[in-house]
Amino acid sequence: MSTTSRVNPTAAATPSPRRARVRPLRADVREGVLAAGRDAFRELGYHGASLDGIARRAGFSKGAVYSNFDSKESLFLACMDVEMKELGDKRRETTSTTDTDAYFRDLATWLLGIASDGRGQRAFTEFAAYAARDAELSARLVEVRRPLTERTMHTLAAVAQEQGRDLAVSAADAAAMVLSLANGLSLEQIGREEPVMTVDGLATLLRALYV
Repeated sequence: MSTTSRVNPTAAATPSPRRARVRPLRADVREGVLAAGRDAFRELGYHGASLDGIARRAGFSKGAVYSNFDSKESLFLACMDVEMKELGDKRRETTSTTDTDAYFRDLATWLLGIASDGRGQRAFTEFAAYAARDAELSARLVEVRRPLTERTMHTLAAVAQEQGRDLAVSAADAAAMVLSLANGLSLEQIGREEPVMTVDGLATLLRALYV
Protein backbone atom coordinates (compact mmCIF):
# COMPACT_ATOMS: atom_id res chain seq x y z
CA MET A 1 0.00 0.00 0.00
CA SER A 2 1.33 3.44 -0.87
CA THR A 3 1.94 5.75 2.10
CA THR A 4 1.98 8.84 -0.07
CA SER A 5 -0.75 11.26 1.02
CA ARG A 6 -3.15 12.37 -1.60
CA VAL A 7 -3.09 16.04 -2.56
CA ASN A 8 -6.33 17.82 -3.22
CA PRO A 9 -5.77 19.31 -6.68
CA THR A 10 -8.44 21.91 -6.10
CA ALA A 11 -6.77 23.16 -2.92
CA ALA A 12 -3.37 23.29 -4.59
CA ALA A 13 -4.72 25.31 -7.47
CA THR A 14 -6.46 27.84 -5.25
CA PRO A 15 -4.28 30.96 -4.87
CA SER A 16 -3.94 32.40 -1.39
CA PRO A 17 -5.81 35.66 -1.06
CA ARG A 18 -3.66 38.79 -0.93
CA ARG A 19 -4.06 41.06 2.00
CA ALA A 20 -5.47 44.40 1.04
CA ARG A 21 -2.96 47.17 1.57
CA VAL A 22 -4.31 49.61 4.11
CA ARG A 23 -3.37 53.21 3.41
CA PRO A 24 -2.95 55.45 6.43
CA LEU A 25 -5.53 58.17 6.92
CA ARG A 26 -4.47 61.67 5.91
CA ALA A 27 -4.83 62.85 9.50
CA ASP A 28 -2.54 60.04 10.68
CA VAL A 29 0.03 60.95 8.04
CA ARG A 30 -0.07 64.59 9.13
CA GLU A 31 0.34 63.69 12.80
CA GLY A 32 3.22 61.35 11.98
CA VAL A 33 5.00 63.98 9.90
CA LEU A 34 4.49 66.61 12.62
CA ALA A 35 5.94 64.31 15.28
CA ALA A 36 8.93 63.46 13.10
CA GLY A 37 9.39 67.12 12.18
CA ARG A 38 9.43 68.24 15.80
CA ASP A 39 12.05 65.64 16.63
CA ALA A 40 14.19 66.51 13.61
CA PHE A 41 14.08 70.28 14.12
CA ARG A 42 14.94 69.92 17.80
CA GLU A 43 17.79 67.53 17.10
CA LEU A 44 19.25 69.06 13.92
CA GLY A 45 18.00 72.64 13.90
CA TYR A 46 15.96 74.26 11.17
CA HIS A 47 18.67 74.31 8.51
CA GLY A 48 20.06 70.90 9.46
CA ALA A 49 16.73 69.11 9.06
CA SER A 50 15.47 68.12 5.60
CA LEU A 51 12.09 67.01 4.30
CA ASP A 52 13.69 63.80 3.00
CA GLY A 53 15.03 63.02 6.45
CA ILE A 54 11.75 63.91 8.14
CA ALA A 55 9.86 61.66 5.71
CA ARG A 56 12.18 58.76 6.58
CA ARG A 57 11.71 59.37 10.30
CA ALA A 58 7.95 59.35 9.85
CA GLY A 59 8.04 56.23 7.67
CA PHE A 60 6.36 57.96 4.74
CA SER A 61 7.38 59.07 1.28
CA LYS A 62 8.47 62.63 0.58
CA GLY A 63 5.27 62.94 -1.46
CA ALA A 64 3.26 62.22 1.68
CA VAL A 65 5.02 65.11 3.38
CA TYR A 66 4.28 67.48 0.50
CA SER A 67 0.64 66.37 0.42
CA ASN A 68 0.30 67.95 3.88
CA PHE A 69 2.92 70.71 3.90
CA ASP A 70 4.01 72.61 0.81
CA SER A 71 7.45 73.54 2.16
CA LYS A 72 9.85 73.09 5.03
CA GLU A 73 8.84 76.53 6.26
CA SER A 74 5.19 75.45 6.45
CA LEU A 75 6.10 72.27 8.30
CA PHE A 76 8.23 74.16 10.82
CA LEU A 77 5.46 76.69 11.46
CA ALA A 78 2.97 73.85 11.95
CA CYS A 79 5.35 72.20 14.42
CA MET A 80 5.77 75.51 16.19
CA ASP A 81 2.00 75.96 16.35
CA VAL A 82 1.77 72.68 18.26
CA GLU A 83 4.60 73.80 20.57
CA MET A 84 2.91 77.15 21.28
CA LYS A 85 -0.38 75.47 22.17
CA GLU A 86 1.38 73.03 24.48
CA LEU A 87 3.26 75.87 26.19
CA GLY A 88 0.03 77.82 26.62
CA ASP A 89 -1.80 74.80 28.02
CA LYS A 90 1.03 74.08 30.44
CA ARG A 91 1.05 77.72 31.55
CA ARG A 92 -2.70 77.62 32.19
CA GLU A 93 -2.50 74.35 34.13
CA THR A 94 0.23 75.52 36.50
CA THR A 95 -0.94 79.07 37.18
CA SER A 96 -2.55 80.14 40.44
CA THR A 97 -4.00 83.63 40.23
CA THR A 98 -5.39 83.68 43.77
CA ASP A 99 -2.05 83.33 45.56
CA THR A 100 0.29 86.14 44.49
CA ASP A 101 3.53 84.53 45.68
CA ALA A 102 2.61 81.18 44.11
CA TYR A 103 1.68 82.94 40.88
CA PHE A 104 5.05 84.63 40.47
CA ARG A 105 6.90 81.44 41.34
CA ASP A 106 4.78 79.50 38.85
CA LEU A 107 5.46 82.08 36.16
CA ALA A 108 9.19 82.05 36.92
CA THR A 109 9.29 78.24 36.86
CA TRP A 110 7.47 78.22 33.52
CA LEU A 111 9.91 80.71 31.98
CA LEU A 112 12.94 78.82 33.26
CA GLY A 113 11.42 75.63 31.87
CA ILE A 114 11.28 77.22 28.43
CA ALA A 115 14.87 78.40 28.82
CA SER A 116 16.04 74.91 29.74
CA ASP A 117 14.64 73.51 26.48
CA GLY A 118 17.81 74.49 24.66
CA ARG A 119 17.30 72.51 21.48
CA GLY A 120 13.76 73.72 20.92
CA GLN A 121 14.64 77.35 21.56
CA ARG A 122 17.72 77.23 19.35
CA ALA A 123 15.62 75.86 16.48
CA PHE A 124 13.13 78.70 17.00
CA THR A 125 15.90 81.33 17.12
CA GLU A 126 17.45 79.90 13.96
CA PHE A 127 14.13 80.02 12.12
CA ALA A 128 13.30 83.51 13.42
CA ALA A 129 16.60 84.84 12.03
CA TYR A 130 15.83 83.14 8.71
CA ALA A 131 12.26 84.48 8.62
CA ALA A 132 13.44 88.02 9.36
CA ARG A 133 14.62 88.26 5.74
CA ASP A 134 11.15 87.47 4.39
CA ALA A 135 8.24 89.78 5.26
CA GLU A 136 5.56 87.18 4.47
CA LEU A 137 7.28 84.48 6.51
CA SER A 138 7.79 86.91 9.40
CA ALA A 139 4.07 87.69 9.38
CA ARG A 140 3.22 83.98 9.50
CA LEU A 141 5.58 83.57 12.45
CA VAL A 142 3.83 86.38 14.32
CA GLU A 143 0.46 84.71 13.73
CA VAL A 144 1.69 81.37 15.06
CA ARG A 145 2.93 83.04 18.24
CA ARG A 146 -0.13 85.25 18.68
CA PRO A 147 -2.26 82.79 20.73
CA LEU A 148 0.50 82.37 23.32
CA THR A 149 0.98 86.14 23.49
CA GLU A 150 -2.75 86.73 23.95
CA ARG A 151 -3.04 84.03 26.60
CA THR A 152 -0.10 85.57 28.49
CA MET A 153 -1.74 89.00 28.30
CA HIS A 154 -5.00 87.59 29.65
CA THR A 155 -3.29 85.85 32.57
CA LEU A 156 -1.27 88.92 33.55
CA ALA A 157 -4.38 91.11 33.46
CA ALA A 158 -6.43 88.56 35.42
CA VAL A 159 -3.88 88.55 38.23
CA ALA A 160 -3.98 92.34 38.46
CA GLN A 161 -7.77 92.31 38.68
CA GLU A 162 -8.00 89.51 41.25
CA GLN A 163 -5.29 91.02 43.44
CA GLY A 164 -6.68 94.55 43.22
CA ARG A 165 -3.45 95.79 41.66
CA ASP A 166 -2.46 97.41 38.38
CA LEU A 167 0.07 96.41 35.78
CA ALA A 168 2.91 98.91 35.62
CA VAL A 169 2.59 98.84 31.82
CA SER A 170 -0.11 97.69 29.39
CA ALA A 171 -0.97 94.00 29.27
CA ALA A 172 0.48 93.84 25.75
CA ASP A 173 3.77 95.36 26.91
CA ALA A 174 3.88 93.09 29.96
CA ALA A 175 3.31 89.98 27.82
CA ALA A 176 6.02 91.10 25.41
CA MET A 177 8.42 91.53 28.34
CA VAL A 178 7.61 88.09 29.75
CA LEU A 179 8.04 86.28 26.43
CA SER A 180 11.19 88.28 25.66
CA LEU A 181 12.54 87.12 29.00
CA ALA A 182 11.92 83.52 27.94
CA ASN A 183 13.82 84.02 24.69
CA GLY A 184 16.68 85.88 26.36
CA LEU A 185 17.03 83.35 29.15
CA SER A 186 17.16 80.58 26.55
CA LEU A 187 20.17 82.19 24.88
CA GLU A 188 21.90 82.77 28.21
CA GLN A 189 21.25 79.15 29.16
CA ILE A 190 23.30 77.80 26.22
CA GLY A 191 26.35 75.93 27.50
CA ARG A 192 25.23 76.04 31.12
CA GLU A 193 24.19 73.05 33.17
CA GLU A 194 22.75 75.03 36.07
CA PRO A 195 19.72 77.33 35.54
CA VAL A 196 20.79 80.79 34.46
CA MET A 197 18.56 82.31 37.17
CA THR A 198 16.92 81.08 40.35
CA VAL A 199 13.16 80.81 40.61
CA ASP A 200 13.14 83.30 43.51
CA GLY A 201 15.30 85.80 41.63
CA LEU A 202 13.13 85.70 38.54
CA ALA A 203 9.92 85.82 40.60
CA THR A 204 11.17 89.01 42.29
CA LEU A 205 11.85 90.56 38.89
CA LEU A 206 8.38 89.63 37.64
CA ARG A 207 6.72 91.27 40.64
CA ALA A 208 7.93 94.60 39.25
CA LEU A 209 5.31 94.25 36.52
CA TYR A 210 2.65 95.15 39.12
CA VAL A 211 2.11 98.27 41.21
